[in-house]
Amino acid sequence: MIYSDMTDLLDAGTDRDVFLKILSTQGIISDPYLVTYTSSLSIETGGLAVDNLGNMYVGFTTFENLLDSGTDSDIFLSKIIVTPSTPKINMKGTQTTSSVYFSWSPSAHAEKYLVYKDTNIIYNISGLTPIAETTGLSYSEKLSGEGTYYYAVVAHNKGFNSTPSENVVYVVNQKV
Repeated sequence: MIYSDMTDLLDAGTDRDVFLKILSTQGIISDPYLVTYTSSLSIETGGLAVDNLGNMYVGFTTFENLLDSGTDSDIFLSKIIVTPSTPKINMKGTQTTSSVYFSWSPSAHAEKYLVYKDTNIIYNISGLTPIAETTGLSYSEKLSGEGTYYYAVVAHNKGFNSTPSENVVYVVNQKV
């Protein structure tokens, strides 16, 4: 659904702004996505377009001088960048080996994946730095020290990160 709003939704101001809500295949309506900031009261919402890569665009017209287009009526397309879905890890349980390997299913709207590692369960990535970035769907490494290691994957695009995946746990014990 494409609509305009003047109520400072998403801190966009009380001018007329264009928003989008998406209905999922499960029948759930998303939170609103801000399509454009504009200061014009003369904005009209248009249609929704999806290209062959699944990118969504919202069309709108305005008399606003957007992109130095002048104050005549112009048509604009705005690409919608949505939050990627959370990666789904393809393994369960704790692994007891020093050879790390795990994979995940592709996430909708992801451009790349960020792999995180910590010695504590990863609930969020605040304060963590990714140990790897990949466009692939797997990660591997050899662990050298004993301990318990937690891994999580985050899908990323130009605008957003997904929530972290379920943790993958590796426990390495030194043999005596």
